[in-house]
Amino acid sequence: MSGSRVLREQKLLLLEERARRQSGQLQTNRAAFFEVTQGFPPDPTQKQILTARERYVQLLICRQWGKSTTAAVLGAHVAIYEPGSLVLIVARGDRQAAELFEKLDKTHQAAPGAPKRTTDSAREIVLENGSRIVCLPGSAETIVGYSSPRLIIIDEAARTKDDVYKSVRPMLSRSPKGQLFLLSTAFGKHGFFYKVWSDK
Repeated sequence: MSGSRVLREQKLLLLEERARRQSGQLQTNRAAFFEVTQGFPPDPTQKQILTARERYVQLLICRQWGKSTTAAVLGAHVAIYEPGSLVLIVARGDRQAAELFEKLDKTHQAAPGAPKRTTDSAREIVLENGSRIVCLPGSAETIVGYSSPRLIIIDEAARTKDDVYKSVRPMLSRSPKGQLFLLSTAFGKHGFFYKVWSDK
């Protein structure tokens, strides 16, 4: 075997080892995963959301803050590093669901060593590790049929219908590690988002 070939093989082994170490670090550090996949670090509030371990998380935030980006990072991280997970991301309507799905897809593609995608669907990512990410428009009818989700994110929750919230919340009863994130800008003193916020 020639010396140059040996050097090439050694270099490849080093690169593979570096990728394995980086993948291990990203698995336990969502803030680092955010920075690697998005190209910039999360701000303090985003970092707080990414590291939340509470079962129910509600955030009232301003426009253009980065709700959808944070949702995409959360969803992709769970699907990549927790095999067999079901991630449901609920958006207000079809257009927003499509935009969220695109961000999720790009986040998955940017993640080093991520399991490959095995589907070619406009609203669902299925990974070879058995995880699924499903992006749905905000109606109770679209959510029927899913069970035991590891993660549910309702984006623009204040503008989402109450029956959607009533449909997804019971799903967590069969998911011991399940989390529900309600992310939204303000939208009046009505609806489930306002009630949950007021009851804190």
